[in-house]
Order: sequence, then structure tokens, then C-alpha cells
Amino acid sequence: MAGTAAAAGITMVLAAMLFGGVGDVGDHIEISPFGAFTKVKATGDNTVRMDFGTFAPTPMFVNCKLVISPPSGDRLLSWNFTQVDGKIIAVDDGANDGFTLHVTDLGGEGKVSMGDFVTLNADEDMEQGEWTVNMVHAPTGGSMAMKTFTR
Repeated sequence: MAGTAAAAGITMVLAAMLFGGVGDVGDHIEISPFGAFTKVKATGDNTVRMDFGTFAPTPMFVNCKLVISPPSGDRLLSWNFTQVDGKIIAVDDGANDGFTLHVTDLGGEGKVSMGDFVTLNADEDMEQGEWTVNMVHAPTGGSMAMKTFTR
């Protein structure tokens, strides 16, 4: 009988340690938000508007990176975001020669919310073909939303 009680006690201690360990590991795992672009559309020969839908959980722009791949695949365009005087600004990573990105945060709260959008402007006509847009959660590197559009 004493052996059974001891075994039950050890089992409970091991279970508590396992549960505590799993709980502790879970506290340090960050999951990428998930959402969608509601629309990505060329609005001219050198302009594309990308509208955001709903994301869960709602990410802050400063925790995001927008990566755009042109049809040729010869380079990636990418921007991080920062907040300056309450406005969200797209920060060029240095490889975006000829392209600029403007952010419209409709609520002004710094979060990627339904209806917010970014506008890509090219100095010259954009390359013809299928482009890919990917919104990345910078802390995890996970893709939050991806969409293609054709020029």
C-alpha cells in the first residue's frame, strides 16, 4: 500500500512539473497574427493600393514589414514601419530604389485595422506581370497576409 501511495505521489509531482514546464514554455511563444488584404489593385501605371482587412490579434504597424516581389523576381522590395509624431511612416530598407510606400492609418491608432491601406508609388511604369505582396509579423517572421496582383 505504501508503494502505491509513493508511486501516486511521484506521478503527481511529475505531472505538476510537466504542466508547469509546458505552461512556462507557452508563455514565451509568440504567434503571428493572421489576416488578409481585402484588395490589392493597380490604380495607375505606377501606383498600387493595398487595403487591409481584419487581423487577429490586431498587430501594430511597428511590428510589421511589407515585402513585395516583382514578376522578374530579381529583387525584393521591403519596408518596416515606425511611428513619428503619431503618424505611421514606411521605412525603406535601402533596396527600394524607384519605389516609395505611403501608409494611411484611418483610425490613427497605429494598428493594422480594417480599411487601412498602403499605396506603392513607382518612379517609372511598373513591370508587367504578377506581383506578390506579403505582410510579415517582424517579431516572429511569420506571414500574416499574402496576395498577388497583376500589372
